[in-house]
Amino acid sequence: MLAWSTRTRDPMVSRVPAARRDLARRGATALLLRVSRRMPLPLALSRDVLSRASKEGPRTLLRQLPRAVRAALRPREERLIVLMKDLDRIAEQPVETKVRLEPLERRHLPALYDLNRRRCETRADRRFARDLDRGYHGYVGFVDDDVVGYYWWVDVSASPRHPDLDRYGLGIELDGEDVYGSDFYILAEHRGGGNAGAFLHELETDLRRRGYRRLWGYVASTNRPARWIYSLRGYEPMWTVLRKTAPLRRQRTERVFD
Repeated sequence: MLAWSTRTRDPMVSRVPAARRDLARRGATALLLRVSRRMPLPLALSRDVLSRASKEGPRTLLRQLPRAVRAALRPREERLIVLMKDLDRIAEQPVETKVRLEPLERRHLPALYDLNRRRCETRADRRFARDLDRGYHGYVGFVDDDVVGYYWWVDVSASPRHPDLDRYGLGIELDGEDVYGSDFYILAEHRGGGNAGAFLHELETDLRRRGYRRLWGYVASTNRPARWIYSLRGYEPMWTVLRKTAPLRRQRTERVFD
C-alpha cells in the first residue's frame, strides 16, 4: 500500500493562484503519463497515484514516486494454464440466451471501438485494426443489436505468427487442424445468465464446421471466473507455464508441470 500524507494543505502551494495550480497539476500528470508510456522501464504507477497527483499537485506525486518505482522494479511471477478444447466433443448449451455471433469484419470496428471506450481500453483500437490487416480472424457478440463482446483467433496460416505464442512461451505449435484463441471479452453486465457459455458454444460450433479439430488458448491461474467457464465447456488443462518478468531483464518462461 502507498502511504498517503495526512497533510491536507501545502502552505507553499496555497500561495500560487488556483488556476495556475490546476494547470501545473494537469501538466505534471500528463507529462508523467507520456513518460511512463515511452520509457523502456515500465513505471507501473497506479491510477491511485496519478489521481492523487491530479488532485493535490505534483508535490504529492513526487513524494509517492520512489515507492511506486520500487514496486515496478520488483520481479513478478505469473502462472498461465494452457488449455485445449477438443472440437469433436462440443457440449450442448443448456441455457438458451440472446447471444448471437457474426464473423468479425472491418465494418464492425467502430462498434468495437465504442466497446473499448466503455471498458476503458482504447489502446486496443489500434491492435484491432492491425490484426485485421494481418488477416487474423474473430467473432463479434451481440445481444439484440448491441455489441457485447468479441473473440479473436488465428490458425497456422497467420503471418506473422501470433506474438502471444512466443512472448509468453506457451509451447503451442499449431498445425492445419488447430486454432489459437487469443482474446475473449464480454461486458461485465452480460456475463451472467449463460451468455459466456453460449458465446463459446457458438464459436466452437462454427470452428468445427470450418474443419478445425482443436482450439488452444490460455488463462491466468488467478482468473477463477474464466477457469470455471472454460471447465464447464470442456477445455482441458494441458500444462502450466511459469512466467517471470522484471524490468531491464529478459523474460523467463518455463513449464512447471505437464
